[in-house]
Amino acid sequence: MSIFTNITEKSKIKAKIKRYIIRRILRGSFKLKNYKINILIAFREELCKKKFIQIENKSSKFLFGDLYNNREIILRHLVIKVITTNISSWFFLFCIGSKIRIFYPLPLHWLKEAKKHGLNFNFSISLLLWYLLCLYWFFKSLINILKQIINFFKNKIVFKEKNLGNYVYFFNLSHESQILQTNSKINDHKYSNIVNWFVHNSDNNNYDSIFHSFDPNINQKLDNNKKLKYIDSAIPTIFSYKNFFLFLSWSIISSLIVFFDLLRGRWWHAVCYDEIIKSKLVELDNGKNIAQEYLFNNSNMRFRPGWTYIAEKLGSKITFYFYSLNNDKIRKKNSTLDEFHWGLREMTWPRYLTWNESHVKLLRRLVGEKPDIINVGYIPFSSSNLLIDNHQLLKKKYIIIFPVQPLRKIYYNSSVLPITEVDYVTTINGKKFLIDIVEAAKNINVNLIIKQKRKVGPLLDPGYNNFLLELKKLNNVIFVDEYISAEYLFDNSIGVISFPFTSTGYISTLKKQNIFYDPTETLSINDPKMHNVKCINSYNDLKTWMVDNFSEIIKSI
Repeated sequence: MSIFTNITEKSKIKAKIKRYIIRRILRGSFKLKNYKINILIAFREELCKKKFIQIENKSSKFLFGDLYNNREIILRHLVIKVITTNISSWFFLFCIGSKIRIFYPLPLHWLKEAKKHGLNFNFSISLLLWYLLCLYWFFKSLINILKQIINFFKNKIVFKEKNLGNYVYFFNLSHESQILQTNSKINDHKYSNIVNWFVHNSDNNNYDSIFHSFDPNINQKLDNNKKLKYIDSAIPTIFSYKNFFLFLSWSIISSLIVFFDLLRGRWWHAVCYDEIIKSKLVELDNGKNIAQEYLFNNSNMRFRPGWTYIAEKLGSKITFYFYSLNNDKIRKKNSTLDEFHWGLREMTWPRYLTWNESHVKLLRRLVGEKPDIINVGYIPFSSSNLLIDNHQLLKKKYIIIFPVQPLRKIYYNSSVLPITEVDYVTTINGKKFLIDIVEAAKNINVNLIIKQKRKVGPLLDPGYNNFLLELKKLNNVIFVDEYISAEYLFDNSIGVISFPFTSTGYISTLKKQNIFYDPTETLSINDPKMHNVKCINSYNDLKTWMVDNFSEIIKSI
């Protein structure tokens, strides 16, 4: 009984601490709303643009090698990651809400910038934390060196020198529906994920394998007899004794340089050291085992890894592709183009694949004329083998609805990323979006298929979740799994309604009558993010659109 009581008391204490932290975070968020502009967002945006002058004047050519000309942007990208996490957002807001000076690991260069933006940092503690973080990165890099040495001897014991052959490599694949060969068909049409799309659409056919690092168990043959294989790292391993001794001697000298530079305040070498090590491994490989093409996407890879500059020099194609179009901030009526892009202007990829000409223009405005930006049309990302149960509604024509789930208030209020639509993707707006559509659909007696954007788990707003449970009771509504291919649903549908500005709105223009529906009547209908998709922002216009486009179709069924 005493053990149970003890557990209960601990749970109560944890709950109290959690409530205390949440209240302080929310209080900090409300304080920021008193400003005309979110000062944290403005601070982050300024940091994305502000160069580190120190590294340009006091950096080691021995360390950076062929990365020397790219050293500043690599450093800036690495440090930006420190302040663009949810943890940093929560901590900043907690300090603001608790009326204490912010202490967070940042270099002096950025602490001075924070002061200009009205953010009250404790310089001494923040600098101490920054140097401790740099020390942690340094030791983490040493562990990476040790792993490379161990892997070399393992490889010598297990097999002879390995040649990976001609291959391409996909980064940031996080679900099997993005990788596995899919067999989902309707009318003999096979639905694509990103790997399938690449196999059938790439102008490069001179490769034997496609590598990924998602799951060791996913290895199979693809449509064109190419092989899909797992590999644990995109960085080539050392196999020859010559390269091993070159790497070992370089590692000893470089680690001493980084350590003593850190002692005298030159922290930037420690921050970049892991990227420098990876670049050295790519350089030593000399093109023997690097990929013909490395493909990155817009999930969380806006900033280019340093080693890709070396891979590009050795002949690899470095490609950044967009699997979605909604990568910019929603704009309301009478607003100008948003000045905040959270580092989009600082992207340095040499090659972008995008969906349409309006997206090409947006990217050109941000990244300039130098990179190749190629309009390849719709790029599918995932397509599940999971088929929908033999539901009666699916035997009839239907309208597909693509909502966006609102998350818990604590998530939105504690987020200071400019791409997060904290004022628009709310429970009230999300419910009104679906309620209006359900009511308008009664005029033509049409069935509705609802596919949520993604699985968000416990982050989903409880009020919205309860609303969905009630909606599922309606006879003309069916919810389908988030991973089911949108293309699969399009084939038997008569129309599509999307929440602004989900990418499905543009995909469906290729196939069906479709619109964005703005339940708030606040969005600019001339927003370039619409990509020429019609946006309806009144309930009466929504009803008219449904009747005009679908009433005759429904009668003929």
